[in-house]
Amino acid sequence: MTALFQGGISYLPKGQDAIQMGAAFEPNQFSGAILWDGCGLTAGDPFRPFTAGKILTHVQHNDGFNGYRIRVGYEPQIWNVSTGLWDDWDWGVDPSEVTYVWRHGKPLVRSMEVKEHLNKKDCFTIEFVATNMGPLEHGDLVGADTPCEVATNMVSRPRQVNAYRTEDPNSRLIFPTYGVTGCSGDFGWEGSDWFGCTLADIDIAGQRIDFNGQPQRVAIEQTYITIDMIVRGPYQTWFGDITPQSDTFTDPTFTNILDAQETWVNRRNIDNNLFGYAQGELLCNDISLQPLHFEYKRVQFSFIRDEWFHMEQIPWMVGGTKLETVDFCTGGEDEMVYLNADYVTWRQSYLMGFSVCGGPDGTPADYFRFPAFRRAWAQIAGNTGDQAFTCQPCSGP
Repeated sequence: MTALFQGGISYLPKGQDAIQMGAAFEPNQFSGAILWDGCGLTAGDPFRPFTAGKILTHVQHNDGFNGYRIRVGYEPQIWNVSTGLWDDWDWGVDPSEVTYVWRHGKPLVRSMEVKEHLNKKDCFTIEFVATNMGPLEHGDLVGADTPCEVATNMVSRPRQVNAYRTEDPNSRLIFPTYGVTGCSGDFGWEGSDWFGCTLADIDIAGQRIDFNGQPQRVAIEQTYITIDMIVRGPYQTWFGDITPQSDTFTDPTFTNILDAQETWVNRRNIDNNLFGYAQGELLCNDISLQPLHFEYKRVQFSFIRDEWFHMEQIPWMVGGTKLETVDFCTGGEDEMVYLNADYVTWRQSYLMGFSVCGGPDGTPADYFRFPAFRRAWAQIAGNTGDQAFTCQPCSGP
């Protein structure tokens, strides 16, 4: 280590080491302090006169100050004489006794203060406050057993649609089964190019309710689902701590969520039984990243479940202009003419799909840091069905 300044004596004063754990979506706060005593340095020492500004400048330098380096936005560190390396400030948690990890990364310094000791000459205190978010995982508190910052919300509301057909227990609507051509690829009728090639192929069955070819306005069910959780954005590290060429760390989960903003929105779920819903039933409406605490973000996934799988009904028209109808009545002398659309099909505007298993490792953990996926599933579906969930086999992009 090539330090700018090495001299005097440094202490860790009592009463300054403190940790305050925050609730879900709230930060954890850490306090620390260093007491530096320069009274043993000679009167002609070039570092004199000692000032708070000098000490602040040196302690923030990459080479440190008397075995410590503290800088706002970085992890506080202590020089390890035995290994010749910088160690992160451990806040009293000894890694040799217990394996531990902060779920969303170690604390970073948010504020610091250097002040002269009131009662002792040539003595200064370096006080700092650091924060992070999320639980400490260690020992028995690992994975699914740890607290998890996940919040879900579900709102049911109707969607008004033009309906030519509805269903009752004896006349069910026919919905398409899907053939998936890629992990984020096209939805289509199984074995066809979506619409089919004969009128019998395309008809959706159900109970006719249109009047003389005019659809009825009906309400179908929709459920709006949001999943909120924490993700950590990029932050600075001491130069060379990650690689010799980089001083920025980016959580892979953050990168994957940015990718999901491009590959999920306005697409439907390829994975069958996702959160208990059928393939194609969930539409990813939006993914937002909102500031939460410094580099931490509150990410929200918004999905819409739709009773008609986000489709519309359209009648078959001869030549694209003439509605083909059938008389509901039998045609008796006293009976009126009551026409219905003869064939009705589905129109789907969302033909692309997304997969929660479409990330680099092919598991939901690419986007939902464990156990967030399990907790969200339990809150939405009321069970732990995620344990039986399997990704949709797919190939291609």
